[in-house]
Amino acid sequence: MRTQKRYLFLVLAGALLGLSACDGDDGADGAEGPPGPVGPPGQPGLPAGSFATTAELASDLTLTLAPTDIVVVGADPFAVTFKAYGTSSTGEMVPFLGLSRVRFYVLNQSERATEQGAPVQWQSHTEANGSGSSMECTPSGLTSSDGLACTLTEDPENPGTYMGSWAHDGNAPVVLADGDPNALHRVVIRAYDVVNSVGEGVADKVLSTPLDFIPATGEEGVSQKDTVANAACIQCHGMLDGYAEDDMRFAYVDTHRNYQKVEQCVACHNTALGMADFAPMIHGIHAGTREGFDTLGYPAEVFQCQHCHGEGDSWQANVWGMACESCHTNATDHIASVGNDALCANCHGVDSLPGTGVPGPVALSHVPTRRMDVMANQALVITVESAAVTAGSAPGMSLLTVTSDVVFNGAAAPDNFDFTPYMTNANRGLLIGNVDANGFVTRSTMGMNIQTDRVSLTGGKLVTAKEVSDTLLTGTIYLTSEVQFCGDTAMAVVCTDATADGVGYANDTNILYVNLDGGEPVMARHSQPERVSVTVESCNTCHENLTHVKGTHGATEFTQCMACHNSTWGGSFHPQVNLVNADGSGFTAVDGLTYSNRDLVTVVHRYHSGAWDSEAPGGVYLDETMTLNGYPSEIFSCRECHSADTPLFAADGGLMSGKRAISVVEGAQYISPIAESCRSCHAHSNAAALSHFSSNGATIQSDMATTPELPVEGCAVCHAEGKSVGIDKVHNWQ
Repeated sequence: MRTQKRYLFLVLAGALLGLSACDGDDGADGAEGPPGPVGPPGQPGLPAGSFATTAELASDLTLTLAPTDIVVVGADPFAVTFKAYGTSSTGEMVPFLGLSRVRFYVLNQSERATEQGAPVQWQSHTEANGSGSSMECTPSGLTSSDGLACTLTEDPENPGTYMGSWAHDGNAPVVLADGDPNALHRVVIRAYDVVNSVGEGVADKVLSTPLDFIPATGEEGVSQKDTVANAACIQCHGMLDGYAEDDMRFAYVDTHRNYQKVEQCVACHNTALGMADFAPMIHGIHAGTREGFDTLGYPAEVFQCQHCHGEGDSWQANVWGMACESCHTNATDHIASVGNDALCANCHGVDSLPGTGVPGPVALSHVPTRRMDVMANQALVITVESAAVTAGSAPGMSLLTVTSDVVFNGAAAPDNFDFTPYMTNANRGLLIGNVDANGFVTRSTMGMNIQTDRVSLTGGKLVTAKEVSDTLLTGTIYLTSEVQFCGDTAMAVVCTDATADGVGYANDTNILYVNLDGGEPVMARHSQPERVSVTVESCNTCHENLTHVKGTHGATEFTQCMACHNSTWGGSFHPQVNLVNADGSGFTAVDGLTYSNRDLVTVVHRYHSGAWDSEAPGGVYLDETMTLNGYPSEIFSCRECHSADTPLFAADGGLMSGKRAISVVEGAQYISPIAESCRSCHAHSNAAALSHFSSNGATIQSDMATTPELPVEGCAVCHAEGKSVGIDKVHNWQ
């Protein structure tokens, strides 16, 4: 035992001595050896400008794929080859290098295989394989959460060329083993983590142009299912810049940060999602019947199927339960009782015949052409022909007599006919006001009711008369009409008639200018296209027509709107701005923010920017967080309404319209038009903005002038088209 202890002591002592030696001097470094031989030359890099690694806009990066370069159906292993092109500093398309993550969306199209759903349906391959809406690809073959992904490889021999393969068990989830190679297939690629030259992510999604093809033949195909064109969505949602005319994309759809094309939306919103299938979902959103969208104010008319579906017949040929139920929520029980979508066409199809309990074709029940039909049938046409002034019954007063030709339901209006039962508002009639030497109008102070101011109606000639102050009966006057009436989709009918369709129709009319002093009359600026940067056509792009927008007014033209909405009638029926509680529990007025004019520019800007006196959620409004709700496009984008062909600013820095002042107290106080136009958008209504306006020559509401002869504001110095902060740059004017 003693011997073992002694042995252990010697071992430990030796170890300690060994450790202590490590702390000693290990000697000086040796002399430097001779240089080694020169290695072989490396691969030369790509010349500068011949490739791209960043993109300023999503449209600067293009992803292309050929039908023969992807396996999506059958037993063959997944494989794909695609190309990426970026935009060089000189604007040329060059190979794009460095993609690190992409996703593939793959669908196939087939006819309805069961009793339910649309006649033609999309099926997502990844959904069918239980793998979500798409398949991710990365260089590691794994997602960021260590899920399975396809392996993304960049081809070093062919810059901008990428390949994808599946390195895991089984086949990739975009391959449908029992799929039909003769069916139409669609592939969309999305690229991620793309940055601009300063390292910031691009604002929009980078999505390839959808590829439709037949795998069996390797040829491109044409979808039967795309019944709504992207151009239809762009009408209200704006257009994304930078894409070819045959690859149009909508710009402003907040949900999912915008997938840009209908063809891409259906990659997720297809039959697998039930009522979130694209058609039921979109119908429900726009009709305000879908949960979460009940306050949406659809800017057109829901029965106007062709506003979205265009001239094709899909809106009446593809009849199926959920697509209809999303608008016709009271038809749920009926649809359930039928139980078979294939039977819907028997009563509602294009060839169905109306009868007892059978409504007939969708075209017959929806009649999207009803406004055009009513106009074509001349349901109510009022053509103002002449105006004459004769002596009145009192000093300072004269009698203004107006003669109009009236056509009612395709024929001369019957003698002494009473229009009142047909009118949605019996107080409507002729709009008559003054036009000054510069083309600016006054409100319709001389207007006449077609019933109560009638002198006679004989042989289709309506004569109306009214005593008017002599101070108004001078120079040019304008005369037009606005009568809204009830109809049955084809003709005018009594509003209480069972055939009345509940739609208010506008009379067809003209605008007549008469110089009461003799000589040529002055046309209102609204009749001078070079002085108006917004057209009725641009409004109708989204609204379809102006008649349904404005209550019981029978208006279709700006020359009718101008009778009230002009720069000379001060005051407002909607002076304050309310922030509406999103839950519908009330509203709060914005302290110190009021408006006091009816100018069309102010009113339209205010409403579309939510700076309105709304008291409940609905239409366009600001919620309690000052967030804009209901406007379908981007509020800063002027081109959605304004024409790029008409400049905003004139050579003198004022407006092309010639407008130099807006009346806020009629005939007494005035403000500058450009500042008020900008202030009417809620983003420019704070104290800093008002100070900016004032310091640049504007007269604002807190310091009104007593004359309409206001100086030209200095806005154009910085904000005219082509300037450093011109409206074409900051407000997308062109």
